[in-house]
Amino acid sequence: MSNIRTGEPQTERLTRRIFSALALGALALGAFVSVASATAVYADTATSTASTTTALALSKVGIIPSTESIHAGQSADVYFTEASGQADLAVTGSCTVNGVDVASTFQNLTDGLYKVVYTVGSSDPEVAAGQVPLNCTLGDSSGTVTASAWNDGNTLAIDTNNDGTISNTSSSNATSTATSTDSGSSGSTQNNSGSDPVITAVGLVPSTGTTTAGRSMDVYFTAANNESDIVIGGSCTVNGVDVASTFQNLTDGLYKVVYTVGSSDPEVAAGDLPVNCVLANTIGTTAVTAFTDHNSTAIDVNNDGTITTSGSSGSGSNGNTSTTTGSMSGDVSGGSTDAPLSLDSITQVSSTATAGGGFAGGWAWDFHLTVPNAETKLSLKFGDWLNSDGTHTIPVAGNMRISSVQASSADPVTLTAADSYSAPLTLVGDEDPNTPGRQVEVKVEVQVPSTAANGTYSTSYGVQSQQP
Repeated sequence: MSNIRTGEPQTERLTRRIFSALALGALALGAFVSVASATAVYADTATSTASTTTALALSKVGIIPSTESIHAGQSADVYFTEASGQADLAVTGSCTVNGVDVASTFQNLTDGLYKVVYTVGSSDPEVAAGQVPLNCTLGDSSGTVTASAWNDGNTLAIDTNNDGTISNTSSSNATSTATSTDSGSSGSTQNNSGSDPVITAVGLVPSTGTTTAGRSMDVYFTAANNESDIVIGGSCTVNGVDVASTFQNLTDGLYKVVYTVGSSDPEVAAGDLPVNCVLANTIGTTAVTAFTDHNSTAIDVNNDGTITTSGSSGSGSNGNTSTTTGSMSGDVSGGSTDAPLSLDSITQVSSTATAGGGFAGGWAWDFHLTVPNAETKLSLKFGDWLNSDGTHTIPVAGNMRISSVQASSADPVTLTAADSYSAPLTLVGDEDPNTPGRQVEVKVEVQVPSTAANGTYSTSYGVQSQQP
């Protein structure tokens, strides 16, 4: 998102986002960066700045439970992870889930992890799977960041009256006050209730897409009755890797381990990641052997786009036919040096715009892309810009343009409609011929009409490359 101001421009902030697959998702472009997501992508976010202040960014925004539906009286926990581990964030503006004010439930857990609790009220809107509205502004002395979209791929629905149908999928502007009186997540902690630990939910973040060597995933365990004294009681592995040393008690019955994919770890098909963790309290132990969130995360260790799983070393027989399975692999040299389309980073050039100042007084970003060599037609699309007040907009048509030094013409291409791909840039150059694929920098410029309201705006983007 970006700001419109009439005073002195703020210190320029540069934000870098690293992606590894087709770039299509929601992104709040600006000095204060909101959630970025992309199809089948887990995004690690790093930030740098021209001064000593680091722009805030949320690398993960998720909800538990993340599937099926909840109804009146039931609760869902919303988690925010600040990308650089900032540990002093607070709610600095509106914070709503499904139009309900949840600011009073905000908790600072640990290591840049924050939580709010949404309890479904008897008159709350019903919401289709994956469409629960979210708008929560967090911040500290360095700035603010607004979470307005999920990046966990959740499919949670709200079925207020629990009749098995979603009768109203429109969002409500009405705001009510959230309370923490539900039995599932009351905000209090307790010791064990005289029995072995009971784990009610096991979730994975990210819950979709593909994770490669060097990247990490968080496994969350939710204990019944907010039990607060659970520890590791034996072996604790994810994908066969010992993660016991990463165990954390995040309070309120929430626990976490971190699995980092190693270069020699097994590759795993979507949704098949093995977990085996023995948890204990003073009474006994419980073995967690499966996820409950129906996640579809895959492990592609070498990031080659294929999942090579281990085959069986034995054989089976049905009485007439015997079978044996296995896997084979091999290396190729001297082949193609191409690469898939990816958005490698976004650098903000201008973060504060002056209404009526034209493109020279507007916002600007540099999109750094890898484009397949044969796909020389490159287009971008954007949604109309939406003010954080949820009302005022800046239309894309006539107010946005793109250009590239690697294009056949230096003349900018002006976008003529929202959510429609632009006329293509014809690519002829390559910033780095020694890197697989074509390395391209696209300049994105926005002018702000003189009638625009002051405030912070955000939009969504899409990138498309095609063969001539």
